[in-house]
Amino acid sequence: MLWLAAAVGNSTFIQYYYDCRFANLLYAGRRRFMTQYVAEFPLPAPDAVLGRALIALSHGPTAALELDCQVWRAFGFRFGPRPSKGKRTRKPAPVVTNR
Repeated sequence: MLWLAAAVGNSTFIQYYYDCRFANLLYAGRRRFMTQYVAEFPLPAPDAVLGRALIALSHGPTAALELDCQVWRAFGFRFGPRPSKGKRTRKPAPVVTNR
């Protein structure tokens, strides 16, 4: 379960989720991940296929980009946030969901 939390917690998905859900940015766009917010972070089911895949990827020799993409897929997205063009915005545009 800790590997799963580490995989999700270090992903761009959780940054996007945090910005949308809590909107608590400090100066210069930095985030303060306080316990009250982290306790509400979503985790995929550890017994599900994607949950087991994230656990295996998180403590194996894998590229960070692949792990990040798998976290997005575990929550129903195809890839990850689209790269912004020009100036960086607070909330990256999400990709089209599978729903």
